[in-house]
Formats: sequence, structure tokens, C-alpha cells
Amino acid sequence: MGVRLRVVRMDLEHGAELVPGAPPMVVLREHLRGGIVDTRQNPPRIVGPSSSPVIWHCSEDAEAILLDEGGDVLREFVYGSEGSGKTTLGAQWLALRLIEMTGRSIEAGVTAPTKPRLDHAYQAIIDLWPASWYHYVSSQGLFRLANGARARLVSTHRQSADEGSRVQGYNWAIHLGDEMQDQLAADADIEMRGRTAARGKYRRLCTCTAKDHPAWRQFRDERIASGMWKLRRLLGTNSPFVWPKFWEDKKKTLSKRDFQRRVLAMDVGPERQLFNSWDHDLNLRPAPQGSVDVTERVLARFGGGHSMLLGVDPGKVCQATEFLRAYQFPREPIHRWFVVDEVVTETSIIQVHVQEVLRRLRERWYCNEVDRKGKPAGPQAIAFADPYTDAGNDASRPHLSVYKQFAQAKIRILPAATKTRATNTGLVSGVAQIPLEARIDMTNRLLCAYDESRRLFVALNEHHQPAAPKLVFAFESLERGLDGSAEPGRKGAGDMTHFPAAVGYALWGLEQPRVSA
Repeated sequence: MGVRLRVVRMDLEHGAELVPGAPPMVVLREHLRGGIVDTRQNPPRIVGPSSSPVIWHCSEDAEAILLDEGGDVLREFVYGSEGSGKTTLGAQWLALRLIEMTGRSIEAGVTAPTKPRLDHAYQAIIDLWPASWYHYVSSQGLFRLANGARARLVSTHRQSADEGSRVQGYNWAIHLGDEMQDQLAADADIEMRGRTAARGKYRRLCTCTAKDHPAWRQFRDERIASGMWKLRRLLGTNSPFVWPKFWEDKKKTLSKRDFQRRVLAMDVGPERQLFNSWDHDLNLRPAPQGSVDVTERVLARFGGGHSMLLGVDPGKVCQATEFLRAYQFPREPIHRWFVVDEVVTETSIIQVHVQEVLRRLRERWYCNEVDRKGKPAGPQAIAFADPYTDAGNDASRPHLSVYKQFAQAKIRILPAATKTRATNTGLVSGVAQIPLEARIDMTNRLLCAYDESRRLFVALNEHHQPAAPKLVFAFESLERGLDGSAEPGRKGAGDMTHFPAAVGYALWGLEQPRVSA
């Protein structure tokens, strides 16, 4: 069970054809692993170097993954493009880890989201591992290796919610997950399989492909932020096994968006993404060091002492309030908006939502305190909401009673848009409607204007997680309908439009004039 791992680099001028059909390569270095296993001993053990080790080739990027001993971080995502060799890498990584476990009666789990994907992993294993290493029990999907270790292949696909997890009941010391972005629902069960790993050292390697879904990106980012996982990159454009012309042709035949996702493994939004100016890496960040909170100055036109801006969308099923603050970056004359918190409730009683907003203001942001006489004391918040109606017959707009609930909680609230009309007795102010497309356009321009400037961000909290996760999910997942519509005609549970709408209401009166000008 010996391996000679050759690390290669493409060299079209001076290289040789080391792999049939692949570009010419040169060998940079070699690594020997494993050796002769004496199976007569109990337990089996390696007794010497192999006289005829199997020869594998890998890239420089793959070398760092295959030979990493793990250290304190034993779980890793291999985030790669299509055609980068992730499945081959997985089969090589699994073999090296099992060889390291020679003499120990341990089992490794190999999971994939579907049976066809599992077949790809199986094929990579039998193509790379010599037949003398193992005996395969097809009825169990089990490789029994000569050194005493085992590897079990399991599809995590569930036909229905009534079917239990297919990985439950096994104990694994090693886990190889293929296309992990499609196995999120099974991750908790997979993680629990490692409870018997020696000294708690449960090694996991999960190959991943860029996916247009915020749930996957949130899952990945949360794991990395925990310090328990690390992220590796394996790009096809760096692979010595693929001719460069293939990638050059892809630049011509794929759209820019598809090339970024499929080849460069970049996070891109849905094809009909509503907020297409949003960039996960650029619009999700903390305010830079040295920034100055200028919220009170920006909101001074509404009276002094407002240290928090609220945007409110009081839906019938879901109520959303987004918390914003303005910051001025060092050596910049303009201010930028950061969404620093959000409150979301699902209730038909608006008073419940208002009380939760008030609690968050006081406990987390030290706003809207009152003195002994019940009068506002200290910094206060000001809220802008979906313009109300007092007619009682417009189901798409909140009733004036919603505003009264905020006012009774001593949270100052105003309609997001107003208008002035002339009468016989003078000018009269009233509420106005905000055009849906204009609000979306304003939000997109603040996220990224034509000149590449960005003035609207979602803050990262102290745990390096989004301060407004529902808003981030909405920015990354909302799509236009096939007819081009921006919002569904009927909104029910699970509707994500409330969160960007709340931000739009907060900023309309402050930023729409700027955009129009």
C-alpha cells in the first residue's frame, strides 16, 4: 500500500507527457507514503517501503491539501471550479488518510448528495486505488482495506421527510463529502458520526462547487468563522492537467456570470437577481477603523438627538424593522449607511413587534430610554415606514393604527414619503406612495453605483456574522419573475421582500433626492 505522489507543473516547452492526453508537465518533487503492509500480524502494520508504489500526479494546489496534517483545524472545504479535479483529489486524500490509520479498526464515511454523484466518487476510487489494496462489498457500499481500515459510501438523498437519515448508526473517524453544497441538511448527522474518533480528532474534507444560493454561502461562512473549518481553493485554470485552450474557449462560449461561477468559483447571484448590485464580499463588512458615526448629523433635519435610523415594513404575516447608522470613513466627505441590526416577527399583532423593537433599542443600542416622568431621555431612534392609509380599504398599505402603536411606545415614526398639495386654505401635507421600481433602483445604486462607489452595507457583528442575516439572504436570493415582476402578487409566510423594503423606506427621504439630483 505504497504511494509515490508526484507534484507537477504544466510546461508546454520543456515538459513531457506524464498523463496520457494531458499537457506536457515537469515533476517538481515527489513524496512517498505508505509501504508494505504485513497482513499476517494482528493488527496489520507497515513493515517497509513499497517496491512498486502506485504513482499519482497532483498539482501544487492539491499538494498542500493532500499532505496537510490538519493541526488544530481538522475540517476543510475544498472550494473549486468545475473541472478542477476535486473528485480525484478526494479519492487521493481518503487513501492517504486511511494509510495513516494502518492497524486501527476505523471506518471512513464517503457521502454524496445523490446516487449518481456517489457513483462518481466510487469510480474515482477504483480508478486510483490498486485492486490489491481492498475488497469491495457492493451490497454495503463498503471497501475493506488490507491494512484493517474501511471506507463506506452513502448517499445522503432522502426520498421524503418520513425517511430517516441514511448516515445514522455509523461511527466514522474520517469523512469525505463530495459536492457538500448540496448536502446541507445532512451535515449535522455527518458531524455526529465522528463522536468516537480517537481523541476527538474527526477529520473531514468536503469538496464544494460555487452555488447560487445564500443558504449555502451562509453555511460555509458560519463554519469558517467558527475557527473549526478552513477554506481551500482548487481552480481549474491552475490545473496542469487541462489544456489552456479549453479555458480560453470557455471565456468565449460562457457568459461572464457563468464563467465566474463555473470556472473561477466566484459567488454570483441568481440570473434574475433583483438586487444585482449586491456583492457578498464588498457589501458585507464592518465599518473601517477610524470611521466616525455621523448618524445624528445626517438626521439633524428631523430634530436633534436621533442616533438610530429605522426602516419598518409592517406586513400582515411578517413584520421587519432594519436598524441603520451613518458612518463617515477617514478622509472622505460623504457618509455611508450600515445596517447594524434587524428585528423580525411573525405575528398578526403589531404591538408584539413594536415592543421587541423597543427592547432591542434599549438593551443593545441604549436608545429610547425614558426618565422618571416617562419622557424621552438620551439618544432616540427615528423610524420611517411604508406610507399608511387611514381609509381602511387599501389592503396593500398599513393602516394608521400601526403608526399609533409605535407612537405609544414613544418611537418617533413618519411615513417614508410625503407630498404637499394646495387647497383654498393653503398647503396641506399628506402621505405619498413610493414607486416599487424606483425604490429598488435606489437601493441598487446605493449598493453599487455606476462609478463603482458603494454607500450601503450590512455590518459584520463581533462574531464576524451578518448583523442582519435576513436582509443578506433577501439581497442574495430575490429574483424577478419570468414576467419581470419584482415582487409576488400575494405575500405569505417565507416572503423575503419585507427586509429590503424596510431599508428602502428608511432611506427614501434621505437618499432618493440625492439619486435624482
